[in-house]
Amino acid sequence: MGFWGYGPYQNDVTLDVRDDFEKLFSSGKTIKEITDILIDNYKLLSDDAEEYAFFWFALADTQLDFGNLLPFVKEKAIYHIKVQEDSLNHKTVNEETVKKKEMLGELKQKLNSQQSVAKKPLKKGCMSASGKITMFLHIVWRAIWLKKEDCLDVIF
Repeated sequence: MGFWGYGPYQNDVTLDVRDDFEKLFSSGKTIKEITDILIDNYKLLSDDAEEYAFFWFALADTQLDFGNLLPFVKEKAIYHIKVQEDSLNHKTVNEETVKKKEMLGELKQKLNSQQSVAKKPLKKGCMSASGKITMFLHIVWRAIWLKKEDCLDVIF
């Protein structure tokens, strides 16, 4: 696992889980479907306790950001936070252990906080607001570039 800091998304596993979650969500899958797919795709991480813990941290944090933290995912993440904290309590106190404990404490606090409003996946064929704006600007730019005022009549 690539690791470059102590933040929740400063390693390969957490970034991959979040990216995979977002792609599946954008494709219209439900949170439950996404969770089942990711658990299956990342099951080999269970051989490495730390990487497996980071999988659950990223999955829970991402679900929470999307406003739909599944109870069993929260339980798994809290369990792995406790295991990691217990492990750190038996290590020599240094900058690394302090930063890891801070990250774990912040994540635990976030997981126990109020969930935001659930985001809904885009329906197939729908375009996001930013996509609509981009399309609008593209049409206007093209009309200006082609000097076709009749193109603008379609928009306005």
